Amino acid sequence: MWFRPAGVARDEGDSMRATKGNGRVRAWRKLGVFIAGSVVALSVIGSGTAFAATPTADWGSFTPDTLTTGAQPGLVSSGKVASFTVSLRNHDTSTISQLFLKAVLQAAAPAPEVTGLYFVSANRNSCVQPSTSQTTLSCSFRNVKPGDEVIVQVGFTVPTGTASSCLEGKAKNFGIPSSTLDGSNMFCLNFVWSTTGATTSDQNNTSHGDVWNFYDGVATSTDTNVASTYVFKSEQFTVANGAIGGGNGQSTKAVVNQALQGVTVSDGTPIQAIDCTTSALSASDCANFNKYKFGEWSFMTIGTTGSQPGGGAFAITISIDPTVYPLPPGVNKNNIAVYHQYATTSGTVEEIISSACARNNPTLPCLSSVSVSKTLVQVTFLSLHNGKGGMY
Repeated sequence: MWFRPAGVARDEGDSMRATKGNGRVRAWRKLGVFIAGSVVALSVIGSGTAFAATPTADWGSFTPDTLTTGAQPGLVSSGKVASFTVSLRNHDTSTISQLFLKAVLQAAAPAPEVTGLYFVSANRNSCVQPSTSQTTLSCSFRNVKPGDEVIVQVGFTVPTGTASSCLEGKAKNFGIPSSTLDGSNMFCLNFVWSTTGATTSDQNNTSHGDVWNFYDGVATSTDTNVASTYVFKSEQFTVANGAIGGGNGQSTKAVVNQALQGVTVSDGTPIQAIDCTTSALSASDCANFNKYKFGEWSFMTIGTTGSQPGGGAFAITISIDPTVYPLPPGVNKNNIAVYHQYATTSGTVEEIISSACARNNPTLPCLSSVSVSKTLVQVTFLSLHNGKGGMY
């Protein structure tokens, strides 16, 4: 079964998952916490819209496709990376001499502190890259002046989530995001800002200073038909679900070339016929697809607005086991094609991808490679759009 991550756009018509929600943000003082998981962090300092409290924690609203917003993707494969973005603005008239941030796994029982911090980038020396022996995510910001907004994007390698990971944030109403964090496989985090640097051992709130809490979460999945992650660096550019074989008749892979975006591919649903009375395809193209279609739908979600942040092309590879989905009579390496459907603000677009990519400056969309044998049918196409695709 294919799962579309809640709140993450599958196409150009969908909106950003997170928006500024000042009315939902709560300020909380002196709350003890615990921390767990594997983590990556990216921190940026910038200006933002005014907050209603002094100061206030939030999940900020940023320029689309420049920085991510909130938790992404909405569903993450177990063992892959989820991105969280939170912010705090000093809306006071005084400078905060030192500000600290920790990320806390919300579980029913105390958990050990975070391990495995593997990527940090900052322009204010806010989060220190730990050595292999260090295990705590520790961010500190000095001299946060009136009007300054501290924005932190952090990525966790998530396990299969549990419903209990969201209970603390819900019970204490820690600035609940716009989405409802429900489900049995949720991974939730509480972000703890403080002016004290209080550790997780300060359960009795004996330190002096203020503490602000904010939480967010993602659903997790172990479904082998789904591959969903957030891409922070080039080593994560390839995202693929379960390989063919062992009864799995199809796999889908995306290869992107830009970081700071969510990438999801999925399949598992056999292709259905298209209604030619409503399709935008020509009568002959629609009839041919219905006659020769085989395999499963492949769904792709790249970025948050229907394409990569910079608008560049990405590659989708569909691999089919012909022993599970036999090649229809008449379909061969020379005439195989891909039906691709995606949505825009103007409506649904349908297209047939059958032309080979030119070596230099290819006209998109196009087929970059085709392989047909007794053991493998594989097509890779280049596109600028999300949506779904199927072979025929």
